[in-house]
This record gives sequence, C-alpha cells and structure tokens, in this order.
Amino acid sequence: MQIFQNVSTEKQFHRILVDHSHRYPGWILEDLYKLIYQAAKGSEHAVQDVERAREWLKNETDNLVPGIAEPLVDIISPDNQIARIHLRPFLAGRHDSQKLLEAFMQTARGFKGSTDKLILYGQYIAQLAENEEFSFTSNEIVNFFRSMEERDYPAIHHSSTFNAKYSPAYRVISIKYLPKEIISWQHNPRLLK
Repeated sequence: MQIFQNVSTEKQFHRILVDHSHRYPGWILEDLYKLIYQAAKGSEHAVQDVERAREWLKNETDNLVPGIAEPLVDIISPDNQIARIHLRPFLAGRHDSQKLLEAFMQTARGFKGSTDKLILYGQYIAQLAENEEFSFTSNEIVNFFRSMEERDYPAIHHSSTFNAKYSPAYRVISIKYLPKEIISWQHNPRLLK
C-alpha cells in the first residue's frame, strides 16, 4: 500500500526513521511516537509562555550531562520543515540561546501541525514494521496508536528508558524560523530544499 504520494518524501521519512533507529537502538514505542508526533505537529504542545520557556532552556543548558553524538540540526519531518536542534552541539558551537528561544516560540505559535499527518506517519511505520524494519511489530504499533487515538493523540514525554540511555536535550524548531546565524546552511544540503 502506497502511503505517501511522493516517493522522495517516503524515502526521506524512511531515512529519518532508520537514522533514529540506529542512533537510538534502545528506543521504545513511546519514543518513536514522540518523534513522529513532533514531525507532524512541531512544538505546538510545548510551553507557550516566553518566561517559562526561557527558564526551561536555561535550566536544561545549565544542567546538561554528556550524551551520545548528535547532529546540531536533526531533520525529523519528511518535508524537511521540522528539526530537533540538539543542545549539546548547539552550546559547543557557542550559538545564541536567545535566538534559539525565539525560533522555538515562533514555531510553537506559527507552525500549524496536523493530526492527519501523525496518523499517516503511524500507518507508514506499521507498514515498515511488517517488513521487519524495526524492533517493533506491526501489531504493537497499531495497538499503541489505537491507545493514542483513544486519548486524542496527546503529546507525550520520552520514555524513562530513553531518558536514561540518551539524556535527550533539544528544541523542536520549524526550519523557516531558524536564524541563519545558527546554521551553516551551505554545509547541510537537507536544509536547502
């Protein structure tokens, strides 16, 4: 069954999923769901108050622990519009936290996510699982998504397993709000689309 109308979009999403599966081999279904939730809906579920978001970012950057190697910009949506900006490489590059905060808040306010996309992404992942591309079975994915549907597809946190193994620290940003000073655009062709 063809899920995506565009083959290049499907290939891009497949690559994103495979990359994350290899980078985070200990992830569980909650973490996979969180990834595709963010890919479909951006950061609309996150803090809307600027001061709370600023305190959250400061607290997180002040208390970062070592983690696995991650890219600064981690494209997570197959349309190349949404990325996780990982805080460890962000801070290592001495980028401006205020600009990241502004991009994060603009994304939360300006990016219009889609539950329909989230459902489509879930169907695609279940299809991939039928081909044994993940450690999750298609039935596990379908049942998990059914439970999320019953809860109206909520935003969720990473699993405690994921937090313990990978210490995730990032902000979900729409590429269109990301200041060019933060990213060297010519060195990341995925951002040029």
